[in-house]
Formats: sequence, C-alpha cells, structure tokens
Amino acid sequence: MIVKLIEVRVKQGLLAEYLESQRIWNSETRRSPGLMGMFTGQSREDPETVWLLFFWRSRPDYEDWMATEHDQIAEKAGARERYESCRVRILEAILDAPDLLPFGLAPGGTQEAADIQLWSEAYRATYVLRTALRLALFDSLGTAERTSAELAAELSADPNQMERLCLALAGMQLLEPSGDRWRNTELALRTLRKSSPAYQGDMVLYNSRPQLVEYWSKLGERLGLPADVPPQDKQADIDQFLAAMGSTAGGGQAEALAEAVDLGDCRMLLDVGGGGGHYSIALCRAWPELRCTVLDLPQSEPMALRLVQAAGLGDRIRFLAGDYRAGEFPAGLGAVLISNVLRGEPLHSVRDILARAWRALPAGGQLIVTDEFPERPPAPMDLRQGLFFLHVPDGALLALEEMAAEVRMAGFESVRAERFPRWVTLNGIVVGRRK
Repeated sequence: MIVKLIEVRVKQGLLAEYLESQRIWNSETRRSPGLMGMFTGQSREDPETVWLLFFWRSRPDYEDWMATEHDQIAEKAGARERYESCRVRILEAILDAPDLLPFGLAPGGTQEAADIQLWSEAYRATYVLRTALRLALFDSLGTAERTSAELAAELSADPNQMERLCLALAGMQLLEPSGDRWRNTELALRTLRKSSPAYQGDMVLYNSRPQLVEYWSKLGERLGLPADVPPQDKQADIDQFLAAMGSTAGGGQAEALAEAVDLGDCRMLLDVGGGGGHYSIALCRAWPELRCTVLDLPQSEPMALRLVQAAGLGDRIRFLAGDYRAGEFPAGLGAVLISNVLRGEPLHSVRDILARAWRALPAGGQLIVTDEFPERPPAPMDLRQGLFFLHVPDGALLALEEMAAEVRMAGFESVRAERFPRWVTLNGIVVGRRK
C-alpha cells in the first residue's frame, strides 16, 4: 500500500470554492481501481491549509491512475485556479494491503475458497451480535469479568449456549478471555454499551430486524427469480448438502489432505462418513495402489457413484451403505479416514467412533482424522469456529491437542498432530497407528 499525502495552500477567500472543487476531485477518483480510501481535512493552525490523503493498494495502481485519469479529473475539478501551492509526498506503507475480508473475519493460511465460504456464513455473525445486544450482554459485563455461567445466571440464559455465544463473540473480537472469565474488548466498550456516546447497538438492532432480513431474503424475486423455497424433494436437499461438502474438498482441502498423508503401504482405506467420495477420489489419484470404501447413509450413494464413475475410479472405490454412528467397521483395512465428521459429534460419540476404528485396523494400520480444530482461550478464537459452536450445539469441536489425546486414549500410538499449511475449512490433521 502507498499513501499520497498532499498539502494544499488555498488562495485567500476561495476556501469554499476550493473545497467544492476537491469534492468533485474525490468523487471522480473514488471510482478508480486500486483506490482504498481518502481523507480531506483542514489544518487547525491555518484554516487556509488543506490536507489530503489518498490510500492506494499498490504503486502500479497509482501510476496507472496517474497515466490514464489524473489529468482528466484535474481539468473537470478545476481546483488549480483556487490554490497558491500544492506539496505532494508519496509514502510507502510498512503494512501489507488488507485482505479481502475485514480484520477478524479472514482466517490465516487459508485457500481462497475459505473466504467465500465465510462470506456465506456472515449472516450468522449478524444474529450472534443481535442476540448479544438483546440479552444486554455487553452492558451486563461492563468493565468487569465474569464466567459464562455467571453471565447465564444473570441474564437467565442457557449456560452451555452462553459459553458458545461468548466464543463466537470472541471470534468477532467483541469479547476476550481472562482465564475462565470473559470481558468486553475496547471495541465493545466503545460501541456496544448503551452508556457509551458512540453506542451502535440501535443501528445493529435496526439493520437486523426480522422484517428487513425478510426483505433481503427476497432480493432474487425482485430481480425476476422464482421464489426461493427449500427443496421439496428430500433427496434433492441431501444432494445439495453433499455438493456443499464437496465444495470444501474441491476448494483445496482434498489436495491438502493428499499432501499430508503417506498411504504408500496402504491398500484399502475406509472413508467414514465420506459422502460423495470426494476425498477418496483425491487419495486414489494420489496413490495408484490404493482402494477405498466410502461408508455413508444410503442417500449418499447415488451422488457418490456418479462422481466415482466420472472420475474413472469405479474399479477402485466402492460405496458401503451404513451409519457410522453404529455397528463395527469392515475388516481388511489399512487405514481409516474420518474427515469433517467428528467436530459435530458429542464427546461420547467421538470416543465410540475412534474405538471402533482401532478395532477394525490391524497392526500397522493408521487412523487419519481431519477436521476444523479450534484454538482455545487465551489463544484467539477464529470466527468460523465460534459460529460452528453455535450451529451444532452438541458438537465437541475439540482442539487439535485434545483430538490427539483422544486418539491416544483409543489405543493408537505414534500420534502426529499438525496444522495444514493451507486449508479451506479443515485446518488440521491427526494421524495415529495401531501397533
């Protein structure tokens, strides 16, 4: 990013005319690609001196604007006749240009698909903020610190949901942990307490009121689309869910998984809750000797078979209809993959699934768990993970180290736990072997 700093000395008596010229200049420049923002202000010591700041994403963006648009805008604005002198400086910022998403929304080290997915969930953050304001949570906390249980008792709320609400608000940088307690961040104190002169809660509540949300939900209809209604066919709804899960795999997650595992000694892998088989397809492409069995509910079979056949892997990937929550896993395996499954399960179910995976594997067989593993306070909470806490109220959503401990407790050894260097939704992997 670069900053263009301009000091303008306006001719005496022409300040109003100059500011009108500058308004035209700013309005025309605002349309230029690469412009990130601008500021116009008067000097306190000398009202005839005006300071201008223009923030450009890069020097090439600025130089392109200078070569193509600057002179035309200058002629249209006519500011030159209204000032005595103009001193220009170009400042090189030491900070990188901001990411696509605002600070606090974009997780680090992601594929671009992660940003798109998070935009699709942004409405959830709206309701987190609205609910916290309706509870008067920020006012209740004030400048004090409380546990989520204390907050729940004071606000007559469910204790389990209150803890998850606090985690989501931490992902929005509105609360921060202090041991096992929560406190308002400076941002929340300035803008979300009713006693603050900069209180923004009324605007939030107005913008998120149900009738306005309903109005926006019908944007497509105003553009001529048919009414947006849920699929009436249950299978169509299932297929849409499977396709959505496939978007994560196709956005770079399957590639990251294939790079993180070694299946050179594995001939048969069980893909637990494998849905449309997206990860099995990626692993079979990466490991030519590998065969996979996708275990999922019968409703997933039509899409899985279509995708497997389209990938030309019908002779190496088969579908096994069943519920991964019940029954023993098949024998003859070299590896068990549990991808994007366990975070939505309660802890007792996580332990049961891991135990059945251990029983199904022979000596030397490996367990591979990939999922979205949240940080735990006092580490910063990622917004997506905080939202998922509320989306699946009974999900364990274990941290990476916690999942590794559960894998060890299930009987696996040589446990490896690490973050993916890049990821879409699933940010880590735990691998263990059975001796």
